[in-house]
Amino acid sequence: MAPENSTAPPSRPPLVRPGRSLLIGWLLLVAIIIGLVFREIGETRERLYNAAWDNLSTLNLALLEQMERAITATDQALLNARQEVAAMPPLVAEKNPARREEQARHLHQLLRSQVTATPFVTNLVLVDAQGNVLAHSARHPVPAMNVREREYFRRLRDTAEAEPLISPPTRTLLDGSQRLIFSRRLVGPRGHFAGVILASVSLADVVSFYRSVLHLPGGAVALYHSNATLLARYPEMPDSLGHAYPEQDLFLRTPGRGTSGTLLETSSMDGRQRLKSFREAKRYPILVSVSQEESELLRPWRATTLHIILMGLGSIVLCSLFIGLIWRQLQRLEEQARALRESEGRFRNLVERAGDALFLHDPGGRIEDVNQQACDSLGLPREELIGSNMDAFEVGIPAAELHQLWHNLDTNAPVTQEGRHRHRLGHEFPVEMRIGAFASGGRRLILTLARDVTERQAYQEKLRQQALHDGLTGLPNRVLFNDLLGQLLAQSERQERAFALLFVDLDHFKEVNDTLGHAAGDRLLQEAAARLRGCLRKADTVARLGGDEFAVLLAEVAGAEDAEQVAEKIVAAMNRPFPLPNGEGHVSASIGIALYPEAGKDAETLLRHADWAMYQAKSGGRNGYRRYRHVVGETTLGQGLGL
Repeated sequence: MAPENSTAPPSRPPLVRPGRSLLIGWLLLVAIIIGLVFREIGETRERLYNAAWDNLSTLNLALLEQMERAITATDQALLNARQEVAAMPPLVAEKNPARREEQARHLHQLLRSQVTATPFVTNLVLVDAQGNVLAHSARHPVPAMNVREREYFRRLRDTAEAEPLISPPTRTLLDGSQRLIFSRRLVGPRGHFAGVILASVSLADVVSFYRSVLHLPGGAVALYHSNATLLARYPEMPDSLGHAYPEQDLFLRTPGRGTSGTLLETSSMDGRQRLKSFREAKRYPILVSVSQEESELLRPWRATTLHIILMGLGSIVLCSLFIGLIWRQLQRLEEQARALRESEGRFRNLVERAGDALFLHDPGGRIEDVNQQACDSLGLPREELIGSNMDAFEVGIPAAELHQLWHNLDTNAPVTQEGRHRHRLGHEFPVEMRIGAFASGGRRLILTLARDVTERQAYQEKLRQQALHDGLTGLPNRVLFNDLLGQLLAQSERQERAFALLFVDLDHFKEVNDTLGHAAGDRLLQEAAARLRGCLRKADTVARLGGDEFAVLLAEVAGAEDAEQVAEKIVAAMNRPFPLPNGEGHVSASIGIALYPEAGKDAETLLRHADWAMYQAKSGGRNGYRRYRHVVGETTLGQGLGL
């Protein structure tokens, strides 16, 4: 902290940093608003399309079900009439004119009654094998009419159809109106073709029905034969009726009865982009398509998009105005701060460091002022601290050394010093002190800022502990083990004494992980570490090198027998079952022993030989140990325990 009469450091240009922050904040707000606008536009469009697909699919299903019911009723009327006609003698065989007239009238009444019972049907017509109309539900007597050139007559004459034949819109001979024709074949007593019975449905009635249920702007309903022939449509397109449109995607996606789906395509009839829902009947060769022009669907979305964009622009304008107000306020605050900057004095010096304990005292240590943090850290009131001496609670630095520091302190060179403060209740805590001298009113004063570093030191110790110890078992890790091995090598070389290095590897540990899970494996490693510690002396060290590998340092051994006894204890300890959360774990230990200096005089050699001996123990059947022995000209293994 600069003294009151010292030259203040150059200040930054006013508002540079706040202005930059405001600009960045404004740009971020604008970017967020634009992103939200685009997201809302996209989500609104997606919701609109999803709702349209749902509406089209629901309406399509209802229309198809209605059409299937109507066709079923029509076909039943055909079947009923055909059955009753089959039970009557052929009209053409009757020679008596009176009887023939009576029979013809009876046929007319029969067909009329079926039409009355089936509202969907306009007329029922009976045709003989030569195409002559014998009876008509709408008129009696029937004028001379012949339908042998009609496609449905030729087809039923030449082919026995199992389903009712559905024909494209046809103009009737009776009144010239367009009708959908549903027909079935008549068969004589010997199975020969005896004529056709047909039901006609008014195309105008079908279109009127579609008009009554379709309330979508730009919507259309089309009824197709499964061979892609257009049977009916609303809005009406008379020139398209009876034409086939196999190129449409909906027919490429309908491989069989009962198929349904949705698509977006350009209509081959009117060239407009449409959302379509199509569904083919399961019982009859018909397909219903309900569609809506994409342009009409998106009309409300465009209005909504404009509204969202305007709202986004409005939000940007409001944010800009708000940022402008903040900028003006910052300008006022900067002017006020500039006016106050020259009169802050000692109060500002205290407040700026309010996060640390602040002590203002003379070179002899007599305290003249403190802040609240200083009172809180020492547990003493301000009144008791003022007038007392710093060395009353500073216990980390000798008083003479502290006084010497205060007297020799350069006003331009503050120093950092570590110390310890004592709380009123008696406990001590470490502090980091920043000590500076300055002149005030012709006097030399000392400003000491003390920061409690208890948590920082604890955290540093925790980091050091974590860096050198295994997180699962708490044992030293490979880094700390290598350091301890180096220290032990240096001590053993100076004192000319032996020590042993044991490599311990757990056998069958993988099976425990695979069968009981990794949590059980971790629990087994923790228990194995505890058993290893239980087999050692206080002066010995056990470390986890990684996975299921451990290393043991026997600090001082009289000979190989000491190391082998410890190895036997470890083997026995690992042979006991490990109680685990999901059952018992069973492992064993393979141990390699290397003695210093017999097996090597440096860390690398000892580690390599202990590792080699451990693998020899594994190769020899596991659950035992091997000791590395070097004889001039050859390498041998000491006797190991094999279980």
